[in-house]
Parts: sequence; C-alpha cells; structure tokens
Amino acid sequence: MKTNFLPGRGFADDADLAEQSAGWCAAKNGEVSQAHGERPCARLAAEQAAFGPLRTTAATYGLYRVGGVNRESLVRVDGNQYSVPTGHLGQAIDVRLLADTVVLSRDGVELARHARSAKPRATPARSGALCRGADLRPRARMVLERDALCALGPT
Repeated sequence: MKTNFLPGRGFADDADLAEQSAGWCAAKNGEVSQAHGERPCARLAAEQAAFGPLRTTAATYGLYRVGGVNRESLVRVDGNQYSVPTGHLGQAIDVRLLADTVVLSRDGVELARHARSAKPRATPARSGALCRGADLRPRARMVLERDALCALGPT
C-alpha cells in the first residue's frame, strides 16, 4: 500500500487507536487497488481458498536456534539437554523453542518433540558403579553411563 495508517495520526489510548485502525482498514479494504483493479475485501475470499490456512500460527511460533547433536544424541538448549534419534551425530539441527515445548528438526523433518524444562536440570549424583568406571576408557565409560540411564526407565 502506498499510504500508511500511523504517520500524522494522534490517539488518546489503545481503545482510540483500535477504533481509528478499524475505520482506516474498512476504508482501505473498500477502495479499488491499483495493483490488481479489485477491492481487497472482495478478493480476500478467493485468495483464502487458493492458499488455504496458514501453517504457522501464534501457537506454533517460537524462538529459533541452531543446535548441535553430541555423542550421546543430545542437543543442549538453555542449560538443558534434549534427545534426538541416533544417526544425527555432529549434525546441526533446528531448535524451535515454544512456550512449553522444544521441537527439534533437521531439513524440515521433525526429529523429536519434548516438554520444555523451565530451568536447567542438575547433574544427577553419580552412582557407585559410575564412579568406579571413571578410570575406564571413554567408550567403556559411555556404555556404562548409557546402561545406568536406561535403567531409570523408558523416557
């Protein structure tokens, strides 16, 4: 549009701004557009049918970050770690932080969805078996740690 609502306009409060904005939108939507020779209010229904609903809504919008997958198939985000399926070691993945969910994806394909932790998780105290394994080689230690984690449950 060649004109804008705000320049040179004054308003007393939010209600006054909303009222003026609604009036301005109604007037502009009723005018014939120079771009396509139609009124926007008449063209809207045809465009909505052609394009369909928006895929991104306020509920699906979130902060975007890029994360890396470590050797344990975990992605570190804001002090917490979230798992992804194996096979993505060392890869950069997309992290979408929603209000209560963390969505991890790669190349547009969702890999995992987790409940978002509000604060960083504390590192659990090591069990006696893990402490005894501290002097093992890295691979053996990782297997020992994985077994201890798997023993905690399926999640």
